[in-house]
Amino acid sequence: MRHLLITLSVCCITGIVVAQKPTGVTPAEPERVALIDALQQDASTFQFRAQTPPLQQMAGAPPAFFSYYWEFGDGSFSFDPSPLHRYTDDLEHEVQLYVTASYDNGKPPKTRPVKVRAQTALADAGPGSLPTVLTAEHPKFALRAIRDPRPGEEIVLILSYTQTNPLPVEGRLHLFFNERKYHQPHFELGEVRTPFGETQLEQGEVLSYYLAPLAGEGALMASTMGYYARPEVTLTDQAPQIALAAAKAEYASSVSLAFQGLNPGQKRNVFFTLAATEEMLADTNALITLRGIYEPRGGLAQVVDLEMAIVASHDPNHIAVSDKRVSYRTYRSKNLDYKVRFQNNGEGPASTIEITTTVAPGLYQQPLRILDQYPACPICPDGQLVSYSCLDTAWVDEQLVFTFRNIYLPGTRQEGVNDRDSTKGFVKYRLSPGKKMPKLAFNSRASIVFDKNPPVVTNASGTRFKAGISPGLLAGRYFDPVTRQQDQTFLGLTLSPYRSYKPYFQVEWYGGLSGEMVEPFQQERGSIRTLLDDPTNRDLVFFQDSLFSAEGTRTVQHKQLTLVPLQLRYSLTSFLGVGAGALVGWQQTTTQEHATASYAIRTGFYPIQSPEKFTLTGEKGPVIQEVQRNFTQNQLRTALFADLHLGLVRLGPTAGVRAYFWPGEEKPFAFSLYVMQKL
Repeated sequence: MRHLLITLSVCCITGIVVAQKPTGVTPAEPERVALIDALQQDASTFQFRAQTPPLQQMAGAPPAFFSYYWEFGDGSFSFDPSPLHRYTDDLEHEVQLYVTASYDNGKPPKTRPVKVRAQTALADAGPGSLPTVLTAEHPKFALRAIRDPRPGEEIVLILSYTQTNPLPVEGRLHLFFNERKYHQPHFELGEVRTPFGETQLEQGEVLSYYLAPLAGEGALMASTMGYYARPEVTLTDQAPQIALAAAKAEYASSVSLAFQGLNPGQKRNVFFTLAATEEMLADTNALITLRGIYEPRGGLAQVVDLEMAIVASHDPNHIAVSDKRVSYRTYRSKNLDYKVRFQNNGEGPASTIEITTTVAPGLYQQPLRILDQYPACPICPDGQLVSYSCLDTAWVDEQLVFTFRNIYLPGTRQEGVNDRDSTKGFVKYRLSPGKKMPKLAFNSRASIVFDKNPPVVTNASGTRFKAGISPGLLAGRYFDPVTRQQDQTFLGLTLSPYRSYKPYFQVEWYGGLSGEMVEPFQQERGSIRTLLDDPTNRDLVFFQDSLFSAEGTRTVQHKQLTLVPLQLRYSLTSFLGVGAGALVGWQQTTTQEHATASYAIRTGFYPIQSPEKFTLTGEKGPVIQEVQRNFTQNQLRTALFADLHLGLVRLGPTAGVRAYFWPGEEKPFAFSLYVMQKL
């Protein structure tokens, strides 16, 4: 009975809590999980499979699908959905899986690593059997990311390197990330997995590295003439000091590893986990790079840049731009690189792919520069129909059209196609801003047609202008129309947006100095009588008069420091503008008086009843002397003003007139004339 009461109480309390649950609150999206199945086939071989959650199809997109990346803990990896892997030792290894969902609206599935152990150690499979990301273009050193970075997700970088010379080598590996041209960091370094024993270095160790050529490494030697390269040097080879200095200047973050005992023909992999920061969202659809440097001791450094696009979702059809923000000052010398990527999701190969991209007004249309493309093919000849593979380019109504003709790009749903990377292509091109390009944000979007199928429309990749700050010089004359005593010449600085447009704010700081205003003293005379007490004679009053006079000149000068913290200016046209604001000024008034003074004393007496009947008994003086006095007065003043300016109002030079109102002062109105030049 007691247990029954407790059960009923718990149910009632639970019902009350559920009944009081607030309505209208959107529940958090549940976390999706992918599980790893490790099926042991024999004593050293495992078959790996992934249990994935249901896909959440993105409306209007091609069919959603999962992509897989496996790490087996021994330096090997695979992109197969269900890989078969053989271990050559009987050690315990941790297997990791990263799942990427394309055309999917849900959160990326998370996985937990599993540990496996082979029962029998096999002989080493030999050099070259390890899968790597080395290519024909980068046969010694290469980088690859398992997917494009997405804010809040992790990516894995695979770094592969090998030794092609006949002797063992040691050296260092460097990874640079977080380009300095972006205000916020894009990545935070996570785990670094080194199956072949590479050790992470401190920054001090990296800086102290020195070149020590090894015997047989080739004809590389230091001299006063520079570095002499080995015969097999490629375009990516650089002197280590130059390569590291350039990378440190371009990237804010780095990690360095030391390796030893790399034998001829041996290949190795290192794995880096990078967490994409939420701040990356501000640069979505931007092209970013990471840099890897392979630095063998005594040899030239191999440098590889890995280019990626920041994405909001994993959509293989995508457009990205090299710069999300460009400066007003440097935009004319700034090239914008665009990259359009596409994937054939059909059931068969595509032979013609047409890509139409929008182009912002003011971007140079000619000459167009194609930087890279895949499938790789030559540019089509003008006005000719050809039967070979080529890339055609054309401008149609402010749109740039690329057409891959006579190519073979497999489809993801094509029978026998297992490598999804073979179904992808891209075109990368360069445009330059023109002289009269509007300083307004602009976007570019791509429409992709595979053969005669409906077009696939990509995201919009945008670029906006950074206003920049323009300092300026200001000079003018301030006039006090009533007294003219405070007329001043002033000189100062201004700060405003570069090539300011329409309404904008401007800050000013300037100092003024008036001329010396000299005025004469009016003659001043005065007399002070002092009564003297004489106890022996009470009928008479004795007195002493002090007589003085002064005559001279007074010199007045005004100094003023003025700050204009609030001023709104508006460009009515390219040559006419108006403005209004408030200022605060600190004024110092210096007064100097120079006079000639006369001073005398006389004595006398008069009857107490008749003061007018006085008798003088003596007189001293007069004493003549020069007198100089200085006075300084400080005052804080505020004013409102409005002005009209003419000239090249966006950049200068300009000339203007400004009217002032000094509230609370006896003579509140004044004006000034000025000239201004922005830099």
